[in-house]
Amino acid sequence: MAVLIRLLGPVDAVHGNQAVPLGGPRQRAVFAILTLAGSRTVSTDALVDGVWGDNPPGQPLASLQVYVHGLRGALAKVGLGRDVLASRPPGYLLDLGGHRVDVDDFELAWQRSRELSQVPDPVAAVAALEEGLGRWRGPGLADLRGLPFAQTPGVRLDEMRALAEEDLLDLLLASGRHPHVVGRAEALVAEHPTRERRWGQLMLALYRCNRQADALAAYARARDMLADELGIDPGKALQQIEIGILRHDPRLAAPLPGAAHTVGQTGVVAAGPTASGSTNVDGTPARRQPDPAVHPRRELRLPHPTTTTWGRAGLVADLVTRVCSPNTRLLTLVGPGGTGKTRLATLVAREAPGFEGGRYFLAAQEGHDAAGFLASLVLAMGGAEPHDPTTTSAAEAVADQLTPHVPSLVVLDNLEVVPDAAYAVETLLKSTDQLTVLATSRLPLHLNFEVEVVVPPLEVPDSRMPPASVASHPTVAFFVDRAQLVNQRFQVDDGNRDDVVALCRLLGGVPLALELAAARMRVLTPGAALRRLSSGLDLLSSDRSDATAAQSRTLTGTINWSLSHLSESARTLLDDLCVFEDGFGLEGVETVSGRLPALSADGGPGALSDPVDDLGSLLDCGLVHVKDTRVELRYRILAPVRMHVLANGGDLVRRRDEVRSLHLAWMLKRIGQWAAQLDGPEGDVALARFDDEHADIVSLVDWAVQRGHTDAAATLAGHAAAYWLAAGRVREGLERVSGFGHAQLTSSARRRLRIGEARLTYQAGDFARTEQICRSLLESEPQPFPEEPAARCYLAAAVIAAEGPGPEAVAEAHTALRLARDQEQWDVQAVALSVLAIASAMSGDLEAERGCYEERLVVARTRGDRARTADTLNTLAEIAIDEPRDLASARDHVTEALRLAGEHRPMERRDGLVTAARVSVLAGELDRAVVELVEALDLSSRTGQPHGAAQAARVAACVLVARGHRRDAIRLFAMADVLSPAEGDDGEPFESDLREALRTARAGLGLDEVERLARLATLTVDTTTVVAAARAAVAPPAAARG
Repeated sequence: MAVLIRLLGPVDAVHGNQAVPLGGPRQRAVFAILTLAGSRTVSTDALVDGVWGDNPPGQPLASLQVYVHGLRGALAKVGLGRDVLASRPPGYLLDLGGHRVDVDDFELAWQRSRELSQVPDPVAAVAALEEGLGRWRGPGLADLRGLPFAQTPGVRLDEMRALAEEDLLDLLLASGRHPHVVGRAEALVAEHPTRERRWGQLMLALYRCNRQADALAAYARARDMLADELGIDPGKALQQIEIGILRHDPRLAAPLPGAAHTVGQTGVVAAGPTASGSTNVDGTPARRQPDPAVHPRRELRLPHPTTTTWGRAGLVADLVTRVCSPNTRLLTLVGPGGTGKTRLATLVAREAPGFEGGRYFLAAQEGHDAAGFLASLVLAMGGAEPHDPTTTSAAEAVADQLTPHVPSLVVLDNLEVVPDAAYAVETLLKSTDQLTVLATSRLPLHLNFEVEVVVPPLEVPDSRMPPASVASHPTVAFFVDRAQLVNQRFQVDDGNRDDVVALCRLLGGVPLALELAAARMRVLTPGAALRRLSSGLDLLSSDRSDATAAQSRTLTGTINWSLSHLSESARTLLDDLCVFEDGFGLEGVETVSGRLPALSADGGPGALSDPVDDLGSLLDCGLVHVKDTRVELRYRILAPVRMHVLANGGDLVRRRDEVRSLHLAWMLKRIGQWAAQLDGPEGDVALARFDDEHADIVSLVDWAVQRGHTDAAATLAGHAAAYWLAAGRVREGLERVSGFGHAQLTSSARRRLRIGEARLTYQAGDFARTEQICRSLLESEPQPFPEEPAARCYLAAAVIAAEGPGPEAVAEAHTALRLARDQEQWDVQAVALSVLAIASAMSGDLEAERGCYEERLVVARTRGDRARTADTLNTLAEIAIDEPRDLASARDHVTEALRLAGEHRPMERRDGLVTAARVSVLAGELDRAVVELVEALDLSSRTGQPHGAAQAARVAACVLVARGHRRDAIRLFAMADVLSPAEGDDGEPFESDLREALRTARAGLGLDEVERLARLATLTVDTTTVVAAARAAVAPPAAARG
């Protein structure tokens, strides 16, 4: 006697009257998966995934073997041999030959009903379909719906039942049994109120029962429900039925008793003579046309995002343009799990115009093959499952569901889980020219007509962006939005702003990583989350119960899936590339990979491979993405991927040290060349290259110190000092170059490092430290040495800045200038001319000052040094402001200076903006001055140099004086003087306009009041407080927003 396996309800099996003891839920799940596979072998991997998903036990294969053993024992109890559940590499096969499955019985009955309806014999068709529906004992797989495998087949079974129930109502209507339809249709509508076909059947049944008012009321209910729940109107088919009822359309009448009936393809009856008795012109009875079709609304198939989308507007617009191109048949969004592919696809599908035939959505699940996947698509589109189990037949069945000659769009999600997805999509698109496919996959399909788009992460905020701009950055806003889902009081404030930015940067803008981190804001602060993430991604696991979490309980699960699909050589390359902190170019790839073989599966050396090919594989699966840069095409590993790989490669420490050694050697060769280019015509390119490599420079310095390669670390830091200076990252540079202490260094490494430190301390306003470093070098090093001109130059600069232009210091500056000219160290020559100009100005020799700067301008322009040309032009503008005042020349000079400084020379731009604001104040253009000052103050905050911040604050005080706010001006002047004392006599600014403004502010307040205000203002002063006070004074929040 055959066994009957029952899946249409709780999963069980019966042999005659005897139940087969299938065991607990997971053991029954194994049985159900094997049954659903039919005659196909199911791999052990698929079984493990289906039973446990992303949370398998420690030894899943052992547990699986226990379940198989239990099932074999259960089947043996009803007389079935071991070969019924056979081991077949790579898994198991359930041999169903001679046994029955209730799903098959149901489908056979459904098919027999369809055939009978075409005879036509609707009465027999009703009986056949009622027999099939009688096999349902509840929802399909009812007792196992919580297990991973059951999601897709469960939905498929539910859809089959729903369609069969609707077919039954059509058959009842076709056989004139409309009174029997009303109650059934009401129940079905209540069960699935968005299925418009059921509403149409209910309206038709009520109308044929002479209940026209109730039929129209049913339409009103459907219309209100669709509007309230989904914000849409009823579909055209439902509207046509309403119009037909209002017009008493004879096509809606019930069939006459005894007439021949057929059920049309749409499921609505085509009957014999009409109830009205109308005839054709020849006197023969007229045939009624098929009733209007009532299909589910296709747009409802697209998922609705339940949370706000941030930072994707530009990408969505670009993808809409691409998918609407007449040349696009297939557009695939590629990337590892968590990058937001599904959300993007649904947003694009909703916004793309022109797909009047409909928009469909189907998510692939484990266990789908090409034919089964397309068959599920047919069901999702409202059709019946194809009976020919081939991919071609399924594709043709999809095409049959499309409106002829009208374009349609289908979103196919998660295609990576369908082994032959490329074949399925290709076959589908060959079956119709009216369909465009928008696919998502962790791997590209590699079809020759595929438009492949790797989904990038969200743009990360700049660590140096102005504090006022942080909260409005799209990625920060995304993080805050998600954090407020679990903690409504969460917001970005002064206490956590830097940590939120660091967290967004650490997670690389990957949406899933940010969401999971934001979920921890219920109990953690951003700083605490940062500390926990320093040891790996374990923090980023989900404890949610929604569908998104069910697909990916942990971020590491999605990463491991992608890693498992890489070749050995590509996996090794990915590990090697993790030494790069913030991206790499092709030369970097070849540097770290060209001389080391890949690792084989057993950990031994493998064959050498082409790193470019392997990089292509990493790009294909989205683990590496293209990084925007001003210099070259660069790449970056997704931040969570890099964190995961580094945290799980404990056995690769020695290899990683070898790779870092290669990286260090390459960087030492390049950094000297880049540093030399900073002061020349290629300065902007060199600065951009330093920006690209900065994180790696810092990392290599730290690693070299840890490994005892102090000379290499000092050489690297010494060269990088020029970059830190040019980029306005003075504080960061000082932290690095001053961290070597008394390390034993070679003479050349020590000299380069100390000169770099001297330059940085001078720009930071620590003149005593600059003087000490330079004197130490000049006393300890045998002369001449290459850095001697720079040491003498910065010694003179520090002494003059601290003590004034004494004879010794001026003589030292002249010596430095002579040596720099002799040795063609033109950058030192430019600095020495500035030092001599400052000394001349402080001595009252303004002509000599101007002469030095004009010579410096010639030197800078001859060299092609945009930064120093801008700096010199700005200084000449400052000179033009003083007596005799020439504002036109000053404006011309500073405008040219700002153009040359651009956006990437922060110190030169800051100084130019301060000078431009001085010109605007003197010209009475206070609003313009405020705009210039706000940007200058933001740059002062970014560069952190006291002198620049103090000067910007003094000009802000001038704005307050012009507005009549003398007390606030006095406070700002006082704070600026504490931060960086004024260079003029008696503690007043050297610049005439600033001095005049200070005297105006003091006038009328009285000496005691001025001293009181100054004391209050200088209680707590640093660069941050001065910048914040100046910004708030000239542009309070309301004005700043305006």
